[in-house]
Amino acid sequence: MSSQISVFDSSQGQDKFLKAYNLLMATWSVPFEDKWVDTCFGKTHVVVSGPLDGEPLVLLSGAQATSGMWGPMVPELTKKRRVFCIDLIDQVGLSVPTKVLKNTQDSNAWLEETLAGLGLNEVTIIGNSLGSFIASMFAVTHPDRVRKLILTAPAATVSSVSFLYIVKAIFSSSVSSLFVKKRFLQQCAAGLVDSDNKLYQVLLNAMTESKIISKIIPRKLTIDELRNLKSPTLVMLGAEDISAGESADTVVAELSKLALDFNVEVFAGAGHLWTEQQYQLAGNKIVEFLDTTI
Repeated sequence: MSSQISVFDSSQGQDKFLKAYNLLMATWSVPFEDKWVDTCFGKTHVVVSGPLDGEPLVLLSGAQATSGMWGPMVPELTKKRRVFCIDLIDQVGLSVPTKVLKNTQDSNAWLEETLAGLGLNEVTIIGNSLGSFIASMFAVTHPDRVRKLILTAPAATVSSVSFLYIVKAIFSSSVSSLFVKKRFLQQCAAGLVDSDNKLYQVLLNAMTESKIISKIIPRKLTIDELRNLKSPTLVMLGAEDISAGESADTVVAELSKLALDFNVEVFAGAGHLWTEQQYQLAGNKIVEFLDTTI
């Protein structure tokens, strides 16, 4: 039996992070239940909400953000749908990793096992940041399994990654200065997220109390990969996203040239990390997209 891999620097750091996580989950305004699915990469934690007979909707969080990040949009998403919010297996959260995801073959296998454990076959998937890249690569290789695909503030995927962002991310993660870490998160949020925001606190605790073990590095999909996304796709970009190597307008223009079944929404003033209001707006846009596309 494989042993657990800890992403935390200490048991005290884990306790501190879990306190911040529980405060974030306390902000959810809809009932939810926790489930765990055994995979060859460890136990995957899933937060489940919505009517039992609702159409399945799978959500993949961003790196270090946990399933708790979806709270502002879950009330809208769960009106007619059964929502499965999945903690990435080798990130902070309640998932228990025994093996690190080394590449997209691993992430595809992990997600396939998780969906099987949940009894889900053909699903709609929403990803955020790193979760968008993982969801996209799953849709590329399993087009028959994905009904619709929604990418919110994707990490790379539809654009390159800014070199300056990489430098800032590495530097802020490696230094002990709380000021530097807070400044990086504020830059990711285009200066809009309040430091009392519960998701902000989860991310800050993740940066101070844990280490990155995942080997998945998001990249821009090739033209062939983009064309292999057979399902209707909604891409939601922040106009001020510092992680992107190209502007949102450039991404829109590039995707338009490919004549794909893509809808693109650009949120003015939004960064890579969104405010509660921006997540709520995204939730409304997502429901509209799901209700109006076949």
